[in-house]
Amino acid sequence: MYDYDARFYTCTNSSQLYCNYRIDDNSYSIEGNTTAVSPELYTNVTSTTDTRFNLSDNNMGVRFNVWFAFDNYANIYPGDITVNGVEVEMDISPGQSEIYLYRNDVTVGGIREGWFNIYYKDTNGQKHDITGNFRVKIN
Repeated sequence: MYDYDARFYTCTNSSQLYCNYRIDDNSYSIEGNTTAVSPELYTNVTSTTDTRFNLSDNNMGVRFNVWFAFDNYANIYPGDITVNGVEVEMDISPGQSEIYLYRNDVTVGGIREGWFNIYYKDTNGQKHDITGNFRVKIN
């Protein structure tokens, strides 16, 4: 189990956005707000179930697609994952990569909050685990 710096905003109207994540033993944090264009802390809803998560700042962070089949829990697509600006391959051998939302406003302009865990291989075939929590706006 990984420990990382959590930032929770209990005020439902807070404009603060974040992504705290850990790759192996290295911790990272990206912070922004709902009115700023950068960093990219948002989701794009491509259909009623498909969503693209952009949790990045200047090629640092993670981007991935998910398919929400069960309300606020989803599996992450095996392709189209970018970590720190590099497209990587999902590694399914340790288990399923997943995401869970504990806040999901559903509509454009709303907020999504949750956590994710992704197992992947870098371009050299090295295995990694990235886990984190986030608060992002829905575009």
